[in-house]
Amino acid sequence: MKKIPVIYCILFIFCSKFCLAQETKKDTTKSRFGIDLPVGASLIRNTMAPNLSLLLSYNHKNKYEIALSGSLYYFFERDAQRNFSTYINSFVGVQFSSHDKKESKKSSSRWVGSGIAFLVSRQGDYFQGRTSKIYGIYSYKKIEILPEIYVTNNRRNIFPGLTVRF
Repeated sequence: MKKIPVIYCILFIFCSKFCLAQETKKDTTKSRFGIDLPVGASLIRNTMAPNLSLLLSYNHKNKYEIALSGSLYYFFERDAQRNFSTYINSFVGVQFSSHDKKESKKSSSRWVGSGIAFLVSRQGDYFQGRTSKIYGIYSYKKIEILPEIYVTNNRRNIFPGLTVRF
């Protein structure tokens, strides 16, 4: 389980030049593949959790985008001896987004979409049983807001979440 954050760090170092090269290109007539490593914070139930994501995406002529996503959520808790413990929960999913229909400019950077993800690695007792999440995507330039609904404990518990990532 400890290998997942190391893999994210290696991918970040390896792809940082690729991601920056993709951002400088403004040609909207070509389809392209991309790698993005957004970081952010989530409010899940009543707990703030930093997160790190990996998005492997296909952008079709700047009209719509399909992405495979992997997200790590870091939960921190104190034990009886007042020592901190870190619990990492990993989700893998797929998302689809397109240009906001209200936006008339072709070069707009406002996107909307939705996605679904499933818990693949669980630590701690924050999530129980089979867990999935359904989320919306509202993106403007480099800021994304994701309202989420978590379904956990084999579909017995449902609770909201909100993620902001950059």
